[in-house]
Amino acid sequence: AGRRTIDLFAMLYLCCHREYFKTYRSKLKFGDLEDSEAQTIYMALENAMRDNIKTEELFLSLFTDERIRNDVSTALALDEYRKAKIDVLDEAVDRISLRAMEKRRDILSNQLKLYSMSLSPDEISAMLERKMEIDKEILQLKKELSSRQMSSSEE
Repeated sequence: AGRRTIDLFAMLYLCCHREYFKTYRSKLKFGDLEDSEAQTIYMALENAMRDNIKTEELFLSLFTDERIRNDVSTALALDEYRKAKIDVLDEAVDRISLRAMEKRRDILSNQLKLYSMSLSPDEISAMLERKMEIDKEILQLKKELSSRQMSSSEE
């Protein structure tokens, strides 16, 4: 097995708690996942939700890749995923979202540097506005993550 990414952890957790997927898919976009195995699992979770698949056997049958099916099957049997608290998933999803936002911000910053001479003032101000919105969201998410760490270290 390769190294386990935060993306893969979150998806394996959701495999064990598929009832949460509908809620989390609004926070966690397919495009925010960088791990291809996690992306495959996300699609299977989408299909399972759409087709109302309840049993683990049917869910596992959605995976054509044997390695991924084995990883999911193993996760379904492990307490690490079965008994993990929801706040662990919340933190993983927030970290994935934060990474995606930072990436979008960096792309915007680079576009502004590269194209500032050829853009109209309106386009530049629209891009700067978008960048400021992303910066605000990043700051908010970082605050939530650090306050969550503070409260969990006090337990």
